[in-house]
Amino acid sequence: MDLYAFISEYHSIPERVAKMAEIIAKRTNVQIHSLSYDKKQRKKDIETVFEIYTRAWQYNWGNVPMTKAEFDHIVAELLPIADPDMVFIAEVDGQLAGFSLTLPNYNEVLKVMQGKVNPITIIKALQAKKHITSVRVITMGIIKEFQGKGIDTLLYYHTFKNGLPKGYYRSEFSWILENNIPMINAAEKLGAKIYKTYRLYDKAITNRK
Repeated sequence: MDLYAFISEYHSIPERVAKMAEIIAKRTNVQIHSLSYDKKQRKKDIETVFEIYTRAWQYNWGNVPMTKAEFDHIVAELLPIADPDMVFIAEVDGQLAGFSLTLPNYNEVLKVMQGKVNPITIIKALQAKKHITSVRVITMGIIKEFQGKGIDTLLYYHTFKNGLPKGYYRSEFSWILENNIPMINAAEKLGAKIYKTYRLYDKAITNRK
């Protein structure tokens, strides 16, 4: 099974992409909002993401259902580095439809530190954090009954819309399974290109006598 990493670079949202997003939004009546800054509402938003993830990923190749404890552990790891404006939840007529999670590329920060931790590199890191230019869409999920309606494209669009004013002009979408045609099509519609391919192999393990 191949897993693709797509890359795109925009300093402004192309007009065709904006028009496409507008058409999809009107056609689907989808409502998209980012992760709340209010602690109580954010907790509810995170619970919503878990529900969507569980329902959306259950049919994916190789998926092993995530327990709530595992999910909470991942949230605790990612929340300190996440940008709430880059996490989205989509609903259609009050029904949960999808979500996406995009993280700033903190490798840009680590690069300036050059493997050293001292007052100078810490100052450099704090400065670099303000000037991160790339992000990675690390996960997205669309609930089955809402697949094929362009909601994935809308989530990508909102990622661009919120990210560009922050200086995020380069986006990576990964990993996308080779048989996840809707997600591949959505990335390609936005002008993204495959720039890395990861390959997984299966091997049957038997007991030898």
